[in-house]
Formats: sequence, structure tokens, C-alpha cells
Amino acid sequence: MRAEILALALLFTTAAQAAEITIVDGDTFDYDGERIRVISLDTPEAGGRADCLAERMLGKLATQRAAALLYSGKVEIDRRGRDQYGRTLAAVTIDGQDMAQTLIREGYGRPWRGRSEDWCK
Repeated sequence: MRAEILALALLFTTAAQAAEITIVDGDTFDYDGERIRVISLDTPEAGGRADCLAERMLGKLATQRAAALLYSGKVEIDRRGRDQYGRTLAAVTIDGQDMAQTLIREGYGRPWRGRSEDWCK
């Protein structure tokens, strides 16, 4: 019985959290209406902002992987300020694992070096 209650609590927590998160792209998401930009991470653009087909395709994969991570566990947001677009800059962890480092390690992004770099080379 205790395991069933724990499973229900986990299911409820995950479902409630999923309802609060909207994925924008691989390094940006909305959390309770607040736009969050993951610091230390650069992912390729998806959709019309991509400079080439390869960037667009990798951008879609990065977006899907970011969504899978954000919906998979407990999300913690360590806010560090705002950028020039008004987005909250934050270090993001999921179940204690750094989201930026996970995406970089898995090949969906690279370290942010202060400017966007070309994904089409």
C-alpha cells in the first residue's frame, strides 16, 4: 500500500510539473509563465531562426531532449539575473544533474561562450 501511495504521489508531482513547463528550444523554456534561459549552454536554433537545415534538425533534437529532461524529474532553478531580452538566466538541475552539462555531454549543445556560434560549418 505504501508503495502505491508513493507511486501516485510521484505521478501527481510529475504531471503537475509538466503542466507548468513549456519548451521553447534546447536552452530556453517557460516555467509558470517565466521565460528561463539556461546559462552555460548554447543549443542550435530550431525552426525559422536556423541558418541551415543541419542546424534546424539538430535544434529540433536538442529541443526534444531538453523536454525529455525537464519532464523527467525534479527541476531546480537557480536564478542568476536577466539577459537583454528579459529572460531569467538560470542554472538548471534535474534530479541534481546539471541540465547544461547533460545536453553538452550528449552532443545536443556546447558551452556558451558569450555569443552564438555557427552550427552550419
